[in-house]
Amino acid sequence: MRSVEWQFDRLDVDAATQAALGALLTPEERAQAARFHHDDHRRRFVVRRARLRQALGARLGCDPAQVPIVREGAGKPHVAGWAGHFNSSHSREVMLLAFADRPIGCDVETVDPSFGWRALAERLFADEERRALAALNDQDGCTAFFRCWARKEAFVKAIGQGLAWPLDAFAVTFGQRAQITRGGQGWAISALDQPGLAAAIVVQAAPA
Repeated sequence: MRSVEWQFDRLDVDAATQAALGALLTPEERAQAARFHHDDHRRRFVVRRARLRQALGARLGCDPAQVPIVREGAGKPHVAGWAGHFNSSHSREVMLLAFADRPIGCDVETVDPSFGWRALAERLFADEERRALAALNDQDGCTAFFRCWARKEAFVKAIGQGLAWPLDAFAVTFGQRAQITRGGQGWAISALDQPGLAAAIVVQAAPA
């Protein structure tokens, strides 16, 4: 496997494709899918898990249904006996998968102008991020917020903490070029933005 790989996939598949993908899930995963009350939520879950299994199966050279994905406590999911690392994220009908030979995190967010982003940024973001966002108009600020959120989410997932890690404990840029400007020594970040989407991956820096 190359050091870092990533891919976007669509979740809005037809019924026949969903059924075929569902056959790749474990009994436990199928039971989890059945607990979703909304058809769209169930479909997205099935497609996400199956696409992840397909991608991992291709890397391990085994049947996707047989990939031993495990999660220990609140830790990140991993594949038993495999030295590689992976992470996944989804937003509405898009998912992002990321793979590396060292710890990695990813996040994708739909840029939503109707979302009340200013209040959330004031409550959770670092001082320097809040000041920079406050200087932007609503349109530019909305895009900047979701870029910032995706990059911060990717970082806390990479370090294995999720949102338990304070988002103001580190700072990122939200221009086209992504950087961790404070609190992220030893980690590298890249922007993967697409039209209407903010996305990022964070990976542990390669050994010197």
